[in-house]
Amino acid sequence: MQISTNAVDEVNTAKELLDLFNRIEEKADKIKGSFKFLTIKDVMDLTGYSEPTVQKLFRRKDFPAWEIGKNKIVFAPAFYEYAMKGVKD
Repeated sequence: MQISTNAVDEVNTAKELLDLFNRIEEKADKIKGSFKFLTIKDVMDLTGYSEPTVQKLFRRKDFPAWEIGKNKIVFAPAFYEYAMKGVKD
């Protein structure tokens, strides 16, 4: 029994698989980024606001925050949408 391979075909297949893997990895990174949650500290870093100010924001009824145990978080896209609308007292 003789097994023959074509090195050029093998290399091309490897390149195609590597390209496919890279595209999948890029899409996975985009998906991970879109499901990010922000903590009070994250919002402080993004906005430059003090901790009491951000805590007050997280307590607002119209702010899309969740409380998980002792931690308060906000879904990043919801925070950006809220910030773009502007806060009205």
